[in-house]
Amino acid sequence: MKPTPSYPSAEDREEPRFSEAGVCEDSCHSQLFMGGNIERGDKRYTPIYLILIALTLVLMTGFCVGLPSGAPSLPATALSQSSTIGLDYVTYKGVSLINGVVQYLGMRFAKAPLGDLRFRALQDPEHSSEVQNATKFGPICVGVGQSFSDILVEDCLFINVWTPANASTESNLPVWLFIQGGGYADNTNANYNGSKAVENSGHIKQNIQL
Repeated sequence: MKPTPSYPSAEDREEPRFSEAGVCEDSCHSQLFMGGNIERGDKRYTPIYLILIALTLVLMTGFCVGLPSGAPSLPATALSQSSTIGLDYVTYKGVSLINGVVQYLGMRFAKAPLGDLRFRALQDPEHSSEVQNATKFGPICVGVGQSFSDILVEDCLFINVWTPANASTESNLPVWLFIQGGGYADNTNANYNGSKAVENSGHIKQNIQL
């Protein structure tokens, strides 16, 4: 008979530790949603998924850079050329990494939930004619029992996307959508670096925080 696994209680659970850049270093438990239906029927989620679908389609059609055959694997932090992507409300400028991955960090997917929009259905992002940088992670959502700071804020509705640089309309790549769990009480940081996962697997990765 296999022993029954034991899990730490809420009192014993280790709090996550973060680097100076706000990236989780360890003790970060996550929750991966592999599809399925959201049975709550909450309309607040509709604009998010519409944006994700549109963004994925655009990403799969816009990049044909890539690395030469047999090129060595390089650090994910090594920067190459910039890449832009036009959405229906703004154009974002990301970065093409030398390891053959294009990353877009901190892209807004909804209007800031502040003032009259607090605890309301999400609103579409503001339109802008200026190109926005998508080169660093956005702020982190403040959770239960936490204090506001430079990186813990209410205005935290951002998405990060990594995609192979040589993706095309014929690639038919799978999309890995990561939604940070924690119920606003645990697993604060959703800003995981997905470039290595995309480099090794060749799929598109998106992570999102709500």
